[in-house]
Amino acid sequence: MDAGAYWLIGGVAVAAVAVTGAAIGVTRLTKKLFWDAFGRKEPDPSRQSKFLDGLCQKGYVKQVEVVKRGWAMLAELPAEQVQITSHDGFILRARLYEPEGPKFATVVLVHGYRSLGDMDFGCVYEFYREQGIGMLIVSQRAQNDSEGKYLTFGAKERFDVRDWCKFLVERYGEEHKIFLDGVSMGCSTVLLASALPDLPPQVKAVIADCGYCSAKGQIAQILREDMHLPAFPIVPVGSLLCRIYGGAFLGDAEVARELKKSKLPTLFVHGLADDFVRPYNSEKNYEASGAEYKRLALFEGSPHGLSYLDYTEEYQGMILELLEHAGVLPAAD
Repeated sequence: MDAGAYWLIGGVAVAAVAVTGAAIGVTRLTKKLFWDAFGRKEPDPSRQSKFLDGLCQKGYVKQVEVVKRGWAMLAELPAEQVQITSHDGFILRARLYEPEGPKFATVVLVHGYRSLGDMDFGCVYEFYREQGIGMLIVSQRAQNDSEGKYLTFGAKERFDVRDWCKFLVERYGEEHKIFLDGVSMGCSTVLLASALPDLPPQVKAVIADCGYCSAKGQIAQILREDMHLPAFPIVPVGSLLCRIYGGAFLGDAEVARELKKSKLPTLFVHGLADDFVRPYNSEKNYEASGAEYKRLALFEGSPHGLSYLDYTEEYQGMILELLEHAGVLPAAD
C-alpha cells in the first residue's frame, strides 16, 4: 500500500470520527432541547402575577381588571374537581363550573403551552356565564394537575379532548351540547380533536384562537428565529424522541392536514401583531378546514392570544353567531 493510500484511509478515518462526534453533539443538544420543550416542569407559583405584569407592560391596564374580575368570579363560584383516565393510562384533571339554570351546554376550555386555563380564559368566563353555559377548564396532560411526563403539541392531547367530551355526554346525557374553545397550543389541540372520527356528535362547534397549522413548523420557526439553531436535524430527531417517550410523532400534529376531515362549524381567530404564532397559521387552517360554516377573523394590532381583550364586543358577537348557527344557543330574534 503506497503513502497516498495511507493518507486516504487516514483522512476517511478522521472524517468519520468528526462526523460521529458531530452526530453525538447534535443528539445531545436535541435531547436537551427535547426535555426542555416536551418534558414536564413544575409550574411557577408566580406565573399568574407575572402574566398580569406582562399585560400591564404591554399597555393592557384596563384589560387586566377584566381578567382579575374573571378570576374573582371563578374563586366565588362552586367548582367540582373532576378527572378521567386517558386512553394511555394518565389521570387527567379539570374543574367543572355548572350554570345556575338549565344545564344545556358546556364549553371545554383548553389552555396553551405551559399555561393555565385561568390565564388564557380569565377574560371570557363572565361572558360564558352570562349565556348560561357550563365551563370545563381542563389541565392538559403533563401540565398543572394532570399526569403525564411529556407534551406532544396536540398529537396525543387531541384524544384527551375527545375523552373529556365523552365524559360530559355521560354526565349530562345525549341531548347535552358541547363546544370547544382553545388558545395557542390549546387551539391546535381542539382543531385536531375536531377532525377525529369518534368525537361525540354532541360537539357542535369550535373556537380556535391563534393556533399553529403544524407542530413541526412552529418548532422549526422557534429554533431558527429565537434560538438561532437549524431546524434540521433537530426537528426530525426531536420528533423521533417524541414518539419514543411521548407516544406520537410531531407529524401527527399536522393541523392543516387533519382539518380537511373536520366538518364542525369553526371560528378561526388571530391577532395580526402575533409574532410568536404567525397569523398565516390560522389562514392555512381556515383554508384547510372542511367545515361548511367557517369564519376567519384577523384583528389588527393584537399580539399572541390577546384578540379578545382588544376586540371584546366584536369577538363576543362572532362567538354568539357561531353558537346560534351550530344550535348551541337559540337564534336571536
